[in-house]
Amino acid sequence: METTTQITIPTKFYDDHVSRGLGGGIVIKSGVKLSTVEINYADLCDLLGDANYYIELYDDKEIRQAGEADLGLQGSAKSTKRRIEAHVAEHGWPEEIVLTAEEIAIKEAEYKADQEHLQKVRLYLDAKFDARKVAREAFMKDMYFHEKNEWLSDRDLQAAWKEEFDVKFDAEWEGEIP
Repeated sequence: METTTQITIPTKFYDDHVSRGLGGGIVIKSGVKLSTVEINYADLCDLLGDANYYIELYDDKEIRQAGEADLGLQGSAKSTKRRIEAHVAEHGWPEEIVLTAEEIAIKEAEYKADQEHLQKVRLYLDAKFDARKVAREAFMKDMYFHEKNEWLSDRDLQAAWKEEFDVKFDAEWEGEIP
């Protein structure tokens, strides 16, 4: 089976994808709205993954509320995804890149484990940030005095608690974060 294919996709998303140094094949015909490209299947998979990423990214409620979503690029990504899926439905994937059900299950399990690990890392970093923020609070100065029976200047307060927070905090998360 062929290792490359010709496909017509939205120019806006294709140009954005290629401008970031990602593989995009050879442009056969370029228009304002659509471009026809000769692309290998590995790059086509990357293009589809990139389209999925932008679709999910700009669907994020916080990004939309912050006004950071490029809805034109997202629309182009959605159109790119539809065109790639239609192309694959008509022509299929080369046999050498099709995964077996077992390989798909392994990849999905690895992805899920990676996502769970990233969530733990996010929780850890958020909690550590919050702990350091608390260490700077005024009432901590009084707690330090009651515990250590000595006063600290405001400048010394965070330094005095930093090590204690880090040791306690890292001990609490030990084994959770590599």
